Amino acid sequence: MEEENLGKRIALNKMDWDVVTAVDLLALFTSLCKGDKIVKKVEIYPSLFGLEKMKQDSMYGPPKEIFE
Repeated sequence: MEEENLGKRIALNKMDWDVVTAVDLLALFTSLCKGDKIVKKVEIYPSLFGLEKMKQDSMYGPPKEIFE
């Protein structure tokens, strides 16, 4: 693949965001860089669905189904 076809962003889905942090991802991606390539920053943007679930969890706690 030619370098000019590479993007500057990556999206990760279905991660355990209670365990994985931006610092973890930065360390992982930095370790994969070769030569003069660098990772400038890592940011986590929750989806609208994720924001709604976090709001529900903070009000009512986690769903009972995850403990079965």
